[in-house]
Amino acid sequence: MIRREALEQTKFEVTRDGKQETMYFDDESMGWEDVELWFRISQQTDWRFAGIPDCLTLYRIVEDGIAGNPEKKQASFERGLKRAARYAPEFISQYGAAARAYHLRYLSRRLINSGNGPRARAYINRALGSFPGIVIEEPTRTLVTIAAAYTMSFLPKSVYGRLKATAVGLASEIQRRKLRER
Repeated sequence: MIRREALEQTKFEVTRDGKQETMYFDDESMGWEDVELWFRISQQTDWRFAGIPDCLTLYRIVEDGIAGNPEKKQASFERGLKRAARYAPEFISQYGAAARAYHLRYLSRRLINSGNGPRARAYINRALGSFPGIVIEEPTRTLVTIAAAYTMSFLPKSVYGRLKATAVGLASEIQRRKLRER
């Protein structure tokens, strides 16, 4: 949920077909436009974000859509990063490589879940090349991603499947405990 005032403070004008239009979401950042808006709010206003511990929506991924295609999703991210560099160049200069690494790691995890080990390895390698500090900042998630991307390539599918099911079960239990502690 976003306050209308925050949207009004970050709107911008574009000219299309000789006609001026007010925009809130950036068409250049298609597939990443929501995150680009949140970033714009964080950089251009005094509004602050607050987390809600409950799931309010579900995220549906369609294979043919941007979210289901890692290359399209990464290209969308890069367009959003480029757009953000126009109005927050110092911030992007300082944190852009880390943001890219976290996004590439996310895509690697998605590829692991879909069973594509070679592409998962390529994405996690790109993440580490972009910002090696991701291993220090989030060692568990990053090392698990690296391990999964590499082990799924040399273990038989049945063995890897059992290993994955055990790991997912353990992770789910850890999340449930954390939610109960709140």
